[in-house]
Amino acid sequence: MKSFIGLLSSIALQFILTNSLFANMCVQADRANLRSAPSTTSSKTWEVYRFMPLQKVKEKNSWIQVRDVDGDTHWIQKKFVTNKIDCAVVREKEAKLRKGPSTKFGLVAGASAKKYYSYKILKRENQWLHVQDAKGGKAWVHRDSVWIQ
Repeated sequence: MKSFIGLLSSIALQFILTNSLFANMCVQADRANLRSAPSTTSSKTWEVYRFMPLQKVKEKNSWIQVRDVDGDTHWIQKKFVTNKIDCAVVREKEAKLRKGPSTKFGLVAGASAKKYYSYKILKRENQWLHVQDAKGGKAWVHRDSVWIQ
């Protein structure tokens, strides 16, 4: 009886972990269309790019309803997203990009990123994130400047 309960507990834990991991996802394609309904014929609501974080709301066949940085919901095809990448998007008008994880470090060339610019998170250090954009550029950004899912 104990082994049966242990097995059920393991299965339940795996189910919870798998579903919670997939709740936070990133766009893995170079670009993808978000839509108003789960169909390629429904209206396009937003075109997003690699590393855009999204929060899973629900699934329907090969589509996932997602919530974006602004709290709006859309639909995206499953093939365009993954839960295997940690990503972030600038949520302020501009975010300062630095050479290291503190304001003591200088700004990188370009010095800032505009709202909705998305990144893959490489490392976290206190309130700082070491990020990489889709073109391979790397910098540090403060956690308060971005939305992470």
